[in-house]
Parts: sequence; structure tokens; C-alpha cells
Amino acid sequence: MNNQSVTGRPVHQPSTSGVQSPTFNKQHRYSRSGYASPGGYSTYSSNTADRVGCLTAIRMSASAKLGRFIRRLLHFRQMDFEFAFWQMLYLLIQPSKVYKNFIYRKRTKDQFARDDPAFLVLLSLSLLFSSVFYSIALNLSTWGFVKFFLWSVFIDCIAVGVVIATVLWLFSNRFLRKVQDQDVEWGYCFDVHLNAFFPCLVLLHVLLPIIYPSESLIKNISLF
Repeated sequence: MNNQSVTGRPVHQPSTSGVQSPTFNKQHRYSRSGYASPGGYSTYSSNTADRVGCLTAIRMSASAKLGRFIRRLLHFRQMDFEFAFWQMLYLLIQPSKVYKNFIYRKRTKDQFARDDPAFLVLLSLSLLFSSVFYSIALNLSTWGFVKFFLWSVFIDCIAVGVVIATVLWLFSNRFLRKVQDQDVEWGYCFDVHLNAFFPCLVLLHVLLPIIYPSESLIKNISLF
């Protein structure tokens, strides 16, 4: 039949010129998802980088992310201390879970680095209390405690972390990056340093002062 009904009247055929098949939409949507597996290549160009699903119009520069982080640092009610404590616990027993959370953050907030300063606050308190415990165990004076605490914070944690994070950030973006429209965040490199620093802090500032007197006692008994 040539588009006519039995009665001889023409039958209206809806136009399909502006309709795309579900298969095409699905392929088109996922081909521009903007995320690639580690070591893989991104599948969307820089011209469409600001129109990726739920990430539309929320991409932020590094300075904007830093400003938001500092603002949240001044509001304790906005910090998730329970989750930060969970991260500290699993950094000691199962670090892979913590790094999976970094991947989830990238998929939902478009950044690997922590956007909540609660972990940094808890780490600072851990440095303070562990330094007090270390000073008591080694019978340090008050001035000795102050010097040890300042050294632990500004040299061991911050200065060494900044140097290591900067070197690895430059090296990663220069030689290891395969995705052209995304780069490694400096904040994420510094977070990796903090993740590695916390278990060392527990080992050297908490466990070592507990073991050290026992070793000294055993050594004195063996010499006697």
C-alpha cells in the first residue's frame, strides 16, 4: 500500500527525521563520559569538557578548590570527622579502601584530592598528642617538647610533604600522564603523602616509645 487506508484516505506517517534510536543515544552518552580507566585515554575533547553529565558547570580551578577548602576549615560543623576517623583506621588495616574512596570522589565531585579538612584537623591533633606521649616516654624537657613538636609539624609533615608532592606532581604530569584533558592534582599528591605519613606517625611516635623502654630493660638485664 502507498500510505493509503482501505477507505482511500491518506494515512499520516509520523516523521522520524528528528528522532534518534535508543542505541545511538546510549552509545553517544557513554562515549563522552569523560572518565577513563587508569592508564587509558579520555574519550572526550576539551571542547566538551564542561558538559559531562552531572559535572556541568561545577568544574573549579585549583585556586577555587583551595579557597573552598580553607573556608570549610573555619566551620567545624561542616566537617565529617566520623568519615575522617574511618580513613585513619583503614589506613592502618586496609589502605586500599581509602584509595577506592578517592576514585569515588573523582567520579562524583571531579577531584581526587580531599575537599573536607576534617582529616587534616585529626592528623594535627594526632601529631600533638603523639608528640606529648613521645616526650613523656623519653623524658624530654618542656623546651625539648616544643622543639620536637615544631619539627614534626613543619619539617617532617609539611616541608617534606610539599617537596615530595611537588616533585611527584611535576613528574607525573610530565612523564606519566596519558589523558590529555585531565592532569594530576597537586592536592592529591599531598594527600598521598599524608596517607603515608599517618601510619609512620603511629609507628614512630606511639609504638616505638612503648617498645623502647622494654628493649632497654632487656638490654640492661642481659648486661647484668
